[in-house]
Amino acid sequence: MINKFIHTISYIIFILIVSVRISYADISVPQKINYQGRLIDNSTGRPITTEITIRFSIWSSGDFNEINDITGSGEINTSAPNFTGWQETLTLTPSFDGLFQVELGSVQPLPNLYKDIHKYLQTEIKYSNESNTYFEVLDPKPLDNLIDRKPLNSAPHSINADTIDNHDIGTEFDDIAVLNTEDQWDIQYIPEGTNENNFILDYDNNELSQIVLKFGNALNKMLYYDIIGQYFVFNDSLVIEEDLDVKGDMVIGDDTTQLAVNSRLVSPLNFNQNQALSLVLESGTEFPLTPVAGQKFFRTDLAMEYVYNGTQWITYSTSQSYISDTLIPEYNGYVLEPDGTNNYGNMSLEFDETIQTNYFKWYSTKPFLNDYTLIIKYKLPLNFGSWRSTLATIEYKTNTDSHLDNKIDIEAYDTNGNIIVLNNASNLASSTWNTIGLTASGTSYTFTPGEYIVLKITTYSLNDNDVKLGDITFNYNVI
Repeated sequence: MINKFIHTISYIIFILIVSVRISYADISVPQKINYQGRLIDNSTGRPITTEITIRFSIWSSGDFNEINDITGSGEINTSAPNFTGWQETLTLTPSFDGLFQVELGSVQPLPNLYKDIHKYLQTEIKYSNESNTYFEVLDPKPLDNLIDRKPLNSAPHSINADTIDNHDIGTEFDDIAVLNTEDQWDIQYIPEGTNENNFILDYDNNELSQIVLKFGNALNKMLYYDIIGQYFVFNDSLVIEEDLDVKGDMVIGDDTTQLAVNSRLVSPLNFNQNQALSLVLESGTEFPLTPVAGQKFFRTDLAMEYVYNGTQWITYSTSQSYISDTLIPEYNGYVLEPDGTNNYGNMSLEFDETIQTNYFKWYSTKPFLNDYTLIIKYKLPLNFGSWRSTLATIEYKTNTDSHLDNKIDIEAYDTNGNIIVLNNASNLASSTWNTIGLTASGTSYTFTPGEYIVLKITTYSLNDNDVKLGDITFNYNVI
């Protein structure tokens, strides 16, 4: 790799920006920067007319640091502290007198320019037949070691003009409100109300999973509509201060749910003929002394529901000796966790029309495997007895059948945090939807009802291959 210090440039005599016009309003000015220059070979004094490659990039610092800013292969280090994320490479042949003109943003769209971030334009040049290690930085001030890049002055930042199409930023009539640094409306820009009586979420009908109305970021209370299940969900308790009319079927809770009915009802409870009603009307630490057949009772000390069969109390769950509990993406209790190394890519939640299911999708454009981990905490119910032979199944699909292109690895931890040795749970790859059954090796694990087990599912991808992760089903016996 040649020396990247600015002062080694020998064949460039001058280069400059002669005009800039940029804006993001469609009816205003183009979203590109005009860039002109002339190339002279210092050794001969003649114009350069050979095909060249120019690489442009925008930085927040004017000082070029070869160690931090450029990789060993001559690429821009996208993790460099002062790199703003935009770069573009153009190949051209100057005219007979060395002149050339390009439009920045013609290959890679320019970002929104902020004066406190997008401060300097770095320009590098090499002959087209040379490798990237031959790129040299054009220094606008060779005698100043701290200024190695061209400042972006008022013309590129014309997007921040005093008005946009004659509209000011403000809170008055016909003003433009702007988002803050957290992509939110500041309180002063939020109106008190609207006269419109019809407000539609997901107006374009593109959402496939949930339409959410959220209350509080940390509070995280939501009212959302489940598009697949076709029902509304509140994720917290609901208090109804007036009458509740139920037109269709009403299903209340699971086997351990108690429905309390106020005994001071003004009017009696009426049920249609031939309609069954099954309610748990009593609970406590001791069974009733004079039960009737079919009566249910919830033992608060055992956290278990019982039914009287006419002779004795038996657990209500004995009609079903095992449970298969399926988690559908977006899983309840999941988090995403990068490990800090090779985590470049994109994780999204999508929908497969063919098999009608949600899935997480991870993909990376990097030429080497990049990974991201989903962690799922699953709370064992109070009636948990033991795992079945296959403790969980996981649906997955990869872009190719080779684990060298894309794969998933799975880890599991018991309720004490000890790792569970799983069989055949690594280097999983399948170009069609597949289901892996997780089985454990050994028995020296602890599973406490009411506590959590943890699954860590790490997805890997390179070169635009992807990994899809679908339903997760836990299988256990109940007591």
